[in-house]
Amino acid sequence: VIDEFPSVLNYFSYLYFYGAVTAGPFIEYQDYINFVSETGVYTKLPSTVMPCLKALSYNLLFTPFVIFVLPKFSAEFTATKEFAEMGFWSQVLYCNVLLLSLIHI
Repeated sequence: VIDEFPSVLNYFSYLYFYGAVTAGPFIEYQDYINFVSETGVYTKLPSTVMPCLKALSYNLLFTPFVIFVLPKFSAEFTATKEFAEMGFWSQVLYCNVLLLSLIHI
């Protein structure tokens, strides 16, 4: 139950809340207000610092790989005779890295 009429800012922030609009299920307005004000069941939210630092460390670890290694893999090479003469597992590895490079374009 909503106790008071929401302000325009609160209403639009509820309408365009990322967790509900793009990535998640529908939530009721009162649950959203409790989440934003950290009341009710949302008083003890876990810290997001360590997951953020973990994601940042992965990013720093793989950035040189994406910048320096992935550009050396091209799809055209898979149609050459050199690629056909490579061993099976080398071809599999090459194709996996190639697909990884195509995802990051």
